[in-house]
Amino acid sequence: MKRILFSLSTLLVLQSCQPDAPTHPFGLKGYLREYGTDVPIANGQVYLLRNDTYSTSGHYQSVVQTTTNAQGYFEVEDSHNASLFYAKAGSNHIDLGIQAGSTFSPGEQVQTFYLYGKAWTKFAIQDTGQMTSLAGVSLYPMSNLSISQFILNGEAPSVVLPALGLASNQVAYQINYADGSVGPFTYMNFLNAAPQDTLSVSIFY
Repeated sequence: MKRILFSLSTLLVLQSCQPDAPTHPFGLKGYLREYGTDVPIANGQVYLLRNDTYSTSGHYQSVVQTTTNAQGYFEVEDSHNASLFYAKAGSNHIDLGIQAGSTFSPGEQVQTFYLYGKAWTKFAIQDTGQMTSLAGVSLYPMSNLSISQFILNGEAPSVVLPALGLASNQVAYQINYADGSVGPFTYMNFLNAAPQDTLSVSIFY
């Protein structure tokens, strides 16, 4: 009898020495920060997405939504089997859409996610004495931030477009001549300014 009591007491002691189970093993803790500067993003909208099993096109549905605090921190207790993290913030940060979401693993480990800060790039025609033969320049931003064509001419010699902060970008432009002819596409690479700054890029003609 004493041996049985000793075994039971030993088992209880061993159980009490076991580490505590994770408080939220299926949740997610993390920070939302600005890429390149590591500045916390307050009041960011966080979404956890799960593959829609009823959709044949692989669409995702939002199963958890929350907001970051002043330090960019957020916490959810249960991710509800979501597999994709997606966030967006105010006008100073770029929303790249769900296709730019991040995969994550639930658990107690604190994870960090990033958004691009918005930087503006100003494109302008630089007159080199041949503007009389120029009808305009067709500018094509090669970015998913904008798919529009922008025309630079004498009445609108510059245009300001959003670009990814702290990232390399590319545009294509085409010269439109006064006689109706057009030149070949020319590609221009540039390193964008820091988020929320404006970088000036001249197209010489």
